[in-house]
Amino acid sequence: MKKSRELIAIHSSKHKWLQDLERLLSQIDQQTNQCGDTLIECSKSFIEAIAKNIILKLRPYENAKDINLLDLGRLFKKAKECIYEHSAIENVMPKSDIENYFSALNQWIRFLGEMRNNVGEISHGKILPKSYSVGVELAQIIAQTTDRLSYILLLLLLKIDLSYTQSYRYEEYPEFNNFLDEQFELPSGLSYSKALFEQDYDAYSEELDNYLDAQGIEVA
Repeated sequence: MKKSRELIAIHSSKHKWLQDLERLLSQIDQQTNQCGDTLIECSKSFIEAIAKNIILKLRPYENAKDINLLDLGRLFKKAKECIYEHSAIENVMPKSDIENYFSALNQWIRFLGEMRNNVGEISHGKILPKSYSVGVELAQIIAQTTDRLSYILLLLLLKIDLSYTQSYRYEEYPEFNNFLDEQFELPSGLSYSKALFEQDYDAYSEELDNYLDAQGIEVA
């Protein structure tokens, strides 16, 4: 997953969800030269996680549990719909090329899902032992192809300004901001709360949720 890792490394400091993907990449690294079947499973999980994050980031009102219940086809169809709501993706490539990309992606996801079902250790209650396993070299090629497609999917999402999805405005919570700044003092008059808000909004909002709950404050 070299290309995806490079892109994630550039942007992970600003996006907590990318840090979660980094941990998944670490699991993939452990399987790269070990077990072809498990590498297929991890590759599927990686690109699947990207699709789920696309939906949750672009439509924060969606229910995460419902998203987890979607099969691969419906999951990537919904992810595509979310992506297509934003013209900024055309800064990556023309809309016609993006359409061709998603067409190819759908074919690959179908292939990857079926292969995972065939070689997965536990899949649809099938009888063991498995009829066949994927060799490590073949699994590596499949993982590399998944990496390239994942890179484009990540790039499309990162081109979209997600600020409109932020339900909290920094200036509306001065008491909480002061609370954070007192807990984490930074040199040269820098504001920890401001830095957290700008660089990791997810972490900021989680801290704010906990703070408001502790104070018994309900946000309308």
